[in-house]
Amino acid sequence: MPVTARVATKTKADVTVTPVVRRSARIAAIDIGSNTTRLMIADVTVDASGTRHTPIIRESRITRLAEGVDARGMLLPVPVTRTRNALTEFRAIAREHGAVYALATATSAVRDSDNGEAFLGEIEYTFGFDTELLAGRDEAAWTWRGVTSDPELASEAARGSGLLVDIGGGSTEVVLGERGRELAVRSFKLGAVRLTDRFFADGSCT
Repeated sequence: MPVTARVATKTKADVTVTPVVRRSARIAAIDIGSNTTRLMIADVTVDASGTRHTPIIRESRITRLAEGVDARGMLLPVPVTRTRNALTEFRAIAREHGAVYALATATSAVRDSDNGEAFLGEIEYTFGFDTELLAGRDEAAWTWRGVTSDPELASEAARGSGLLVDIGGGSTEVVLGERGRELAVRSFKLGAVRLTDRFFADGSCT
């Protein structure tokens, strides 16, 4: 339920009182990654001071959605089934914890596959989630924002320059930061599942 706060605002004539609406909702965020599918349920509050989130629960499942994508350019039935099974679990958890909204984002495996859009459409229809396909640069930028949402890490990033590297299942995102701000972001088609399929398909690492 919206809660109204009141903030004093100075004008030339006088001091007036302007209402600021405080909104809070419990939402579910789902990351359909190339190796892992993750869920976070959080209470999100938006008010005059900004946006804050309080995590309620986190879950993750190894689904390896990118398996076979590098060689065939398509999401294959077995990885899709593993991912759907994880999403079925996550939908039940979200309902159990009272989430009122769910957004599922997808990354490398889906954007590099010919049937990726159809997969996301089926997810929306079956599970009722909103979906969003992130471009590589957007994935890198959101990784930076996620890391620097932690106050301690944000303080570290604000002290000087730094390099953030996120090695995923299908891609690796690299962000160069300077005093807490993004200077450059890149996404490379180098990930754990992609490289395993390409060079160690027989399961041998020697």
